[in-house]
Formats: sequence, structure tokens, C-alpha cells
Amino acid sequence: MGARSPHGRSHTAPRIAAVAAALLALGLCTTPGLAARGGNTPVRGVVIGASSEEIEVQSTSGAVTIAITHETRVIRMVSGTVADLRRGQIVELVRNASSGRVTQLHIAPAGTKLGEVPPSWGQGRVKGQLKNRMAQIRAVSAKTIRVRYLNGRVVTYRLAGKPTVIKDLAGRIGNIAIGQTVFVTRSNGGRVANDIVILRA
Repeated sequence: MGARSPHGRSHTAPRIAAVAAALLALGLCTTPGLAARGGNTPVRGVVIGASSEEIEVQSTSGAVTIAITHETRVIRMVSGTVADLRRGQIVELVRNASSGRVTQLHIAPAGTKLGEVPPSWGQGRVKGQLKNRMAQIRAVSAKTIRVRYLNGRVVTYRLAGKPTVIKDLAGRIGNIAIGQTVFVTRSNGGRVANDIVILRA
């Protein structure tokens, strides 16, 4: 057999490089650097950069840049009062472990169905309080609230003297500002923001 031409290798290498570059451009191959820090794990931190296309968050593990798309949902978490409670709303109740009275109510975004957990809920428990499953308000007064749970159980609770009320409101990209604390759920290896929750100051 004759010796292989030394020119064969010089033609092959560029072709391989060109194919790899094309696949990379199409998103058909990946490199370790393409996945965002933490993957799809939600990120909580302070906004250090924001535009209509991406948000940069300084988390405890470092800065993370996350893309914003037309499907990204923005939620503003704001303070409310008992007067904001309405029949049909989905709420999360926090009760005092000893008295059983409701000390905090978190109103889910409009359109939330019973059983659909909003992205910012369930970030931990407060000592001395029992966090109940989400429920739908059936009736409310200045002193009591009647709710229905997903399993159909209907319960009436007494409200604390001045319960804390938190509301999740629909927001927009323009509401995001540097210095705000946010909670971001992600997809596509952590590169894309699904929900950006602007937490209360």
C-alpha cells in the first residue's frame, strides 16, 4: 500500500472544525460553559443588571446572567391588608402553632388555581408557626376566614389581631430595577428565566 498523502489531514481538520462550529451554532452540541451557574435551580439574589433581554443577579454563589423571553412572567410581591382578601382567591395561610390563629396570608397571583403552587411559595418555614397547604377563600370577615382545601375540606379560622397580608401581583419587565431582591425560576440549563418574582423590600 502507498503512503498516505500528508495533505489529507490538513483538509480533514478544517472540515471537522467547520462542522463542530455549525452544530454549536444550531445548539446541537454543548460545552460545559454553556450551562448557567446552578443549572435549572431557582436563584435568589440582588439585581445588579437588567434590560429587556436579560437580568443579572448577584446570588450567594456568584453573579448569574439569565435571559428574558416573551414567555417570562414577572410577579411583584407587595404588602396588603385584610381588606384585600376576597372570596375565590387562592391563599397560603400561616398559623401560630400555639393559638392556631392565622398570622399571615399570602394571596396568589390572579388566575392561580387551587393546587397550582406559585413560584415564590414554599421557601421555608417560620419558627413557631405552621404553614398550611394552599386553600381557596370561601368567606372572610374582620375576625375570621373560611377556606376550602384541595381535598374538599372546609375550615374556619380566627385571624390574629393584625395579620400580615402579602399579595402577588402581575408585573412587567419594566418593574425590574437594580438593587431589588428577586427569586428567579429557570429552564434551558438555567439560561432562561421562567418567573421573576420581585420580593418585598
